[in-house]
Formats: sequence, C-alpha cells, structure tokens
Amino acid sequence: MSTPYYFYRNNGFLMQMHIDVIALLEVNKNYVRFFTKHGQVDIRTTLENALAQLPKNHFIQVHRSYAVPFNQIDRIGKDSLFIFADPNLEIPISRKYYKELLKHIKIIGPDLLEPDQTDENIEL
Repeated sequence: MSTPYYFYRNNGFLMQMHIDVIALLEVNKNYVRFFTKHGQVDIRTTLENALAQLPKNHFIQVHRSYAVPFNQIDRIGKDSLFIFADPNLEIPISRKYYKELLKHIKIIGPDLLEPDQTDENIEL
C-alpha cells in the first residue's frame, strides 16, 4: 500500500501534504508547483522526479510542463483538459501524451477523441 501523504521542506520544517489534496503539478523553472486544495507549494525538483515518487496509478503527465491526478480530470478535449479544482483552467495536452492518457482511462462507447480529429462538435 502506498503512503497517502508526502513530506516536503519549507522554511526549515518538513511539511506534510496528503496525496488527495493535489489537483495539478506544473513545471515552474527549477521547481514543480503543486496546486492543492489549500494553495500552492513550490518544490525544487523536476516533474519526472516528482512523478517517480508519487503513485503511478494516481497521476499522469499530459504535457512536458503538466501532470494531473486521474481523480481531478473533469473533461478531456483533443488538445486540452480541465480539472474539477478549477473548471476554467485549460491545461494543454501534447500529442505525445494524449494517446498515453487514453490508454489509462475507461471510455464508455466508441473512442471519439482521436488527436487529429478536427470536428469541434463532438458529443460525448
């Protein structure tokens, strides 16, 4: 069983962050910004390293600068997605990660969202 919480350094303290409060990971120069239900936390690491330490079945990288927890995904378009924590924030999905994302989600009915599909009026 994986640990449901992680610790990070902040002003000389080890601070606890529960995995279920993480809504988004974003690269910010030499840091990864963790967007949580309680605010933002910048941790000096790479996105690759952060994802290696978090449960693989909980998070997925969708762009070179973004990763999201599966339980936060609200809507997926052909080149972006939206999360429950901020329904107006459009997070880009690169072609490289789009197909991998589709492999990890369950789609009821036909697979309607091919990356090179141009019809904007797709009903899900």
